[in-house]
Amino acid sequence: MLTGKTKHSVRDAKIRYADDPELCPVQAWTAYRTRLVAEHGQHWADPSTPAFVGIDQ
Repeated sequence: MLTGKTKHSVRDAKIRYADDPELCPVQAWTAYRTRLVAEHGQHWADPSTPAFVGIDQ
């Protein structure tokens, strides 16, 4: 997973699977992105899209 606040601070973070599937951040992330794509379109499947949907107040 690429992380960073700016394009100059991007790094490739390694996130491991947890032993308990209910607490696993990798499985939670995968489920979140799968649902996001299903509900809001295929463009959210692109790895270059933002990690989370913005909220406009």
